[in-house]
Amino acid sequence: MTIQGWDKAVSLLKEESSYDFKVTKLIRLSDDQNYFILLDPFGKKHLMFDRYYIHYGIREGDIVNCRVDKINCNGKIYLEPRHPYYQKDQVCEMEFLDIKEVESSKKKKSNILFVNDSFKSTAVLLDVIPSLYKDYLSKKITVKVKYIKKARLYLNVKE
Repeated sequence: MTIQGWDKAVSLLKEESSYDFKVTKLIRLSDDQNYFILLDPFGKKHLMFDRYYIHYGIREGDIVNCRVDKINCNGKIYLEPRHPYYQKDQVCEMEFLDIKEVESSKKKKSNILFVNDSFKSTAVLLDVIPSLYKDYLSKKITVKVKYIKKARLYLNVKE
């Protein structure tokens, strides 16, 4: 049994594929959040939070290339606009800021390395060995972009 129109709507956009979306409007909804209304290449409208992407410079009328990050079981589509400076697997240098030990909710300890990205926003690398980086403070470190989600960079140390 299928819901009428369901198969057609879901099959147009594919997870992990990228498409050009037109930004038709920026609106504020009753949840007191701002959203972009995006029009996909097939004429369907999508909402996307603006708060993660404010520094991307997205404006009404722009064409924004977005990757379909996920389509959940209810058909909700999660989009990730192309980052203005970084892309997956890119190797780059960032300023090393600090390293801290944190404890997860499961009492597992790990180390997080903090770096500055091109927006002077803090990006993090998880589970690093502190002794390898103790002399790097205020210096550049080579990293590789593992992936980008909600405008946040997830990085690996480039050996």
